[in-house]
Amino acid sequence: MKKINGEDAVSPAMGIILMLAITISAATIFYSGTDFGQIKAPVFALLQSAEKIIPHEVGMGKSSQIIRIHSISGESIDVRRIELVVEIYRNGSLLLQESCHGFPVKKFGDAYCTGDDIIDKGYLGHDILGEIHDAGDGVLSAGEFMGFRIKATSDEGVRLERGDVIAIQVIDMDSGLIIARIERTVQ
Repeated sequence: MKKINGEDAVSPAMGIILMLAITISAATIFYSGTDFGQIKAPVFALLQSAEKIIPHEVGMGKSSQIIRIHSISGESIDVRRIELVVEIYRNGSLLLQESCHGFPVKKFGDAYCTGDDIIDKGYLGHDILGEIHDAGDGVLSAGEFMGFRIKATSDEGVRLERGDVIAIQVIDMDSGLIIARIERTVQ
């Protein structure tokens, strides 16, 4: 082909192949059966845990081994849509892990949990569970919190030690995306 005004020409065959590819892609999406109206957008929120995590030996009371996650800003989170994944690392290695969903609940024992049994399943009340407790409105908004306690009885759970790292992931179950990953070191 001859260049016209310094431009390269595209062959008609390439144009036909491109149009065919677009048509096949559009047909695949149309006939896939995907109901795009049912897809929910992921949640975007800023969550943090700024309070000290007190080991059991030091706290020995209502404040020991409690983790609270505060919503700082962003979208409100429907707690029915989240999964909490809690991991405990000691000396850089994963020690224990548990994941739970099915909120709001009266006590953590009413949630659906899998993995190591490290989260206190007893009745902790709204003061500790926050918006994942069914006394709340089921929505975690800016200025609110959700929380739990790591079990530390002699035969269950784990007694946290200074330097242990608690990693919490808050996952949007509808989209599968991580809303937040928070890491705190036990003081």
